[in-house]
Parts: sequence; C-alpha cells; structure tokens
Amino acid sequence: MNKSDLIGQVAVLTSKDKKDVELIFNTIINRIKETVKVEDVKIAGFGTFKTEIRKERQGVNPKTLEKITIPEKTVVKFKLLKDF
Repeated sequence: MNKSDLIGQVAVLTSKDKKDVELIFNTIINRIKETVKVEDVKIAGFGTFKTEIRKERQGVNPKTLEKITIPEKTVVKFKLLKDF
C-alpha cells in the first residue's frame, strides 16, 4: 500500500473528500517529522518514532571497489508495539 492508496481508503471509510484527507495526512506526517527532531514521538496503540545516531563505518564503493568511510549520521527509527 502506498500513500495514495491509504488516503483513498481513509476517504472512502470516512466519507470525506480525498483532498481533505490528504491535507490531514500530510499535516500529521509533517508534525511527526518536526517533533522527532527534538523528542521521541509515541503514538499509543501503534508505536514509537525516535532518532538514533548511526556511527561512522567503513564501506566499499561497488563500482571501483575502493574502501570509503561512511560518515556518522542521524536516522529515524520506528518501533512497532509488541502486542500490535
């Protein structure tokens, strides 16, 4: 299922216009994106979004087989509730 499918199904289930559902969906996703930069986002009955630092590591360029250093970066992780 992709974003369009989800929006379409929610629109049908709620008898709302797709444009309205898309606006609400985008607003929720944008709030999660902004908030997770500052703190964990816990959605009761669903799961938790949180940031994690991925440490610097060694890798290989697949084209040249040259060893490269992949820099440290912050990534977002999602953990689904155990009893979901």
